[in-house]
Amino acid sequence: MLFALCPQAFMMLAWRGAMLTVLALNATPALRFLWESTTVGAVVSFSLWAAVTMGFSAFFGFWVDRIIRQSRERAELIAELRATQAELAAANRRAGAMAERERLAAEIHDTLAQGFTSILMLLQAADSHLDQDPEQARRQISLAAGTARENLAEARALVAALPPAGLESSSLEEALQRLAERFGEEMGIPVEFTTSGPPRRLAAGVEVVLLRAAQEATANIRKHAGAGHVSVRLAYGGDTAVLEVRDDGAGFDPDAAAEAGRGFGLRGMRERVTQVGGRLEVGSAPGEGTVLTVEVPA
Repeated sequence: MLFALCPQAFMMLAWRGAMLTVLALNATPALRFLWESTTVGAVVSFSLWAAVTMGFSAFFGFWVDRIIRQSRERAELIAELRATQAELAAANRRAGAMAERERLAAEIHDTLAQGFTSILMLLQAADSHLDQDPEQARRQISLAAGTARENLAEARALVAALPPAGLESSSLEEALQRLAERFGEEMGIPVEFTTSGPPRRLAAGVEVVLLRAAQEATANIRKHAGAGHVSVRLAYGGDTAVLEVRDDGAGFDPDAAAEAGRGFGLRGMRERVTQVGGRLEVGSAPGEGTVLTVEVPA
């Protein structure tokens, strides 16, 4: 019975209490046996048996106690791991929500906000020509309607997480050509679009970045440059594609604009380009026009 009872003491009690219980369990029959025994051999035999029993109990108890401690440590580690996983999941959800908000903000800025600005400018120009040049007013109203339709298509694509409307059914060259032509009609200035190198399809994300960069560049020219001539060039290299938008407008100091915290569009454009492994350069100076260059892997 002692072989069965002693290990149970270690399973139910702490190490010190278990050892005292084992000593008590072994001492009780030992004292009774020694009281009744009269031979030296019996005393020695029982003493050896008691020593073996207590040694086995101590060893088994130590082993069980160690397993219990390890199990508790593992349980604590598992609890900490689960808590960490929950925190990471919450952090990932917050980061995902923040990234989605930033993506939507950039998309809205690059498409809908610019489209509304263009519509407003066209309608204001049409209003000023209603009496003196009705034909010009109708042409500008027609351009505003076309821009509104494109904005509606962009809004639907944005809601459905689809590619930009300009790339959904046409190539990047065609989308940039339409952008240049429409911009020239809206501003009433010559806008030249050229390509070089063998054209080819790029990754969907890369084409979106180039189209958005061209849209942002033309929007900045519309709002700030007062340019008389604009050129848009798309060049295909061996493993890169380069978009260049050049104007002869007022220009600006890029460093001063960055220090002043202006240029949300440029910051968003730079982030887009960086995400696809490309680089963006803005060359400009007051009175010398602006050259925006975007190089992306092809």
